[in-house]
Amino acid sequence: MPLRGASFALVICMAALSWSVSPAAAGTETGEWCLTCPDWNNYEAWSKWAESQSSTSSAPPAGSEKPTNNQTIEYYPKEADPGSDGRSEFLAPIESVTASDVILDISPEADEYIEGAINVDYEVFLEDDARSKPVSDVVEILGGAGISRDDSVVIYGECLPCGGGPVPATYTYWLLKYLGHERVRILDGNIDDWKAAGLPTSEAPAMRPATDYAPQANPDLLATYDYVKSGRAQIVDARVAEAADPASIPGSVNIPVETILEGEKIKGAEDLEAIFNDLRKDQPVVVYTNTGVNGAVVWFALEMTGYDAILYSWRDWLEKQPALEIDLLDAAADPNPAGFGESVRINASFKGPVAQPVEDGSGLFDAWLAGDGRPSSSTGSPRGSASLDAASRTVRISSSATKTSEAIPDELKCTAIITGRDGTEVGRASLLQTTEGDYAGVWVADVDPGAYSLSILASRSGSARYFERVLDLVVTDG
Repeated sequence: MPLRGASFALVICMAALSWSVSPAAAGTETGEWCLTCPDWNNYEAWSKWAESQSSTSSAPPAGSEKPTNNQTIEYYPKEADPGSDGRSEFLAPIESVTASDVILDISPEADEYIEGAINVDYEVFLEDDARSKPVSDVVEILGGAGISRDDSVVIYGECLPCGGGPVPATYTYWLLKYLGHERVRILDGNIDDWKAAGLPTSEAPAMRPATDYAPQANPDLLATYDYVKSGRAQIVDARVAEAADPASIPGSVNIPVETILEGEKIKGAEDLEAIFNDLRKDQPVVVYTNTGVNGAVVWFALEMTGYDAILYSWRDWLEKQPALEIDLLDAAADPNPAGFGESVRINASFKGPVAQPVEDGSGLFDAWLAGDGRPSSSTGSPRGSASLDAASRTVRISSSATKTSEAIPDELKCTAIITGRDGTEVGRASLLQTTEGDYAGVWVADVDPGAYSLSILASRSGSARYFERVLDLVVTDG
């Protein structure tokens, strides 16, 4: 059974063509992308594993018009009631949790737990670059925590250092469902709600004896490039509008993750029905973000509202496009470290055909660089490595190649995307060509103090080259 795979991207350098309706392209770089997202993350390994399981898996459930052995499965719409009964399959009211449930806290750095809950930080399912670990590793983690596929699991928790919200819980839910876990729900509330109900907590998580977790692939939850390209599914770009506008999968509609959230929770059934009103329930819906981690929230909301949803990622789409024949020669950020709210100038230069350098800057670009060009939020992928020049406060990555800039008519465009440690995109900046022939832009560091990463995707004429995690950026208190 063909899978519907995924991956993700982070920083975007794009050519001035019709990217809102035509695809970008990626080269040999792995590029979310984000994660992030996600991102399905280690997609090749996961898809091969799922293919190996398909012969022993049960037939796909009714409700998926998805290719299986080159045959079409008739689609039957789900009969889930978007009201409280329909949601109970996905959400566990606090009063419904029993002693027989395995309560799984997926929070990193938690200091209080629901009594009896075990703790598995959701980040342990991800590699350092926010790709999902191989299935064998994930299964070992779950079994080591005392979880078997037959258990009834109730997931709760959030990444408070990342700003909170349901992203880690919905990602973990998707992960378990992909592994074939049937009885899994997300707690309808958080630990504060639990305490408000007069229920006990503890300062340390519980421990369970290790067991074997026997996965059974559910490949219908993960989209492949060929499936997305086939046009058989509706496509939702769940990135923020600023990320979707420059480049998106052709035919996709933009429903940002933030649209379905109210504070730190997913909106109610009536609101979700209104948000998804233009989508058909008799046709599958592919959801993508830079990383599948963030896209899992919209996937979960669609499933809960009665849609047949499938995860995908922007990174995988990019990687399947024709490669752009350029190399990143040098990248820099100054100042770095930067204080909170400080303007950071980001520069990138390339080897290969880019575009004719502007003959005179006329002062407009330099004035813009000196201004307060604020970024927008989205999703992405974390961590990178580069050297820090303490004297100049500039992080640089370079190559031994000679810098060249061949003039060709089609212009190269760039956008820098900054991501946090969990793969969440926290900002972006367009990079414009300077009189020297390199590309520069400004990012305002109005984010929490900490370590961030920068990646660059250069694109032109429907082709692109993704340069992942080329800089480490540090933001201080000020």
